[in-house]
Formats: sequence, structure tokens, C-alpha cells
Amino acid sequence: MKTKFYALVAAVILTAGTISAQSKTYVNVSLQGGYVANSEQDKKIGIGGTVAIMQQDFLFNAEKNYLTLTIKGFNNPILDGKFITSILNEERDCFNYVAPMLGYRMTTGSAANGFYVEPRVGYAFLASPGKAFLVAPQVGYAFNGFDVALFGDLGFSGKPKVAGPENFYTVGLSIGYNIGL
Repeated sequence: MKTKFYALVAAVILTAGTISAQSKTYVNVSLQGGYVANSEQDKKIGIGGTVAIMQQDFLFNAEKNYLTLTIKGFNNPILDGKFITSILNEERDCFNYVAPMLGYRMTTGSAANGFYVEPRVGYAFLASPGKAFLVAPQVGYAFNGFDVALFGDLGFSGKPKVAGPENFYTVGLSIGYNIGL
């Protein structure tokens, strides 16, 4: 599992280096807050964040749209879990996941200004043993580079999680900034 994770990190770094030389590229850094809506434990707020590379879509000549490559981390403590100490500890006091995702951002203006819808798909690596296919839509608004969005992470795995059910549904708010390269 660690080998796959390091291979993924290397791929993201190499991809970032390749597309950053092109024009119309942005890096989005965001903080997120939300909760696992179908948790059987409790409804504590979780926190996380994303780093995304957005490249203008030249393939379909869609100047307002962007291909996205995103890495997301999310920590939702449950029971007696705490935000920092529950990350990757041996207790079953949190629901954590890291997810690489591919997406397509459709905007009314640009990555830095306007409304957008961004469907994303990925694969969530869970801290409690397991993996999940992830569908993660996001709807938001960007103004002068600042980005506010509502997100939903729908994970499908087939195995029960520390939060309870086999599948999980995380909903929340994302606040970030788009940096033009």
C-alpha cells in the first residue's frame, strides 16, 4: 500500500512539473469542513483539505473549462477522537481518508472568477483498513482567485467502516484560493 501511495505522489509531482510549463494553469489550495452524513457513530465536524492542479482544456477547445488532478485528505474524529491525535493512530476514533481524484471543472468565466461545477472521481485510501471508489462533485464560486464551494464525497466500498456503514457520504464547505501559474 505504501508503494502505491509513493507511486501516486511521484506521478502527481511529475504531472505538475509537466503541465506547469503550459499556460492557463492554476493550483488550488483549499481547507474543508464537513461531516459524514450517514455515520452511525456521531455527527462531529471533520476537517481536511485539497491541493489541485487545474489545466485549461485545450482538447475540446473549451477555454472556460479545466481538467483537474486533486489530492484530498479528510479527518473526521468520532467518539473520543481529536483532530490531530486521531490521524493514523492505532485507535478506532476517527474516519480518515486520502483520495487522488480526476475532475473536469466547467466555469462561467475562468478558474479565478465565476461559478463552476466540477464532477470528480477517484479512489479513497482509508486509514481504517480499506479502499473505496469515490464520486466527489463540487459546486462553487470563485472571485479574484478566492474559491468557496459545497462538496460531497460519496464513497463506495462494500465493507463496513469505523463510522458504520459500507458506503460513506461526506458533505461540507470548501474555502480556497486559485494560484495562477
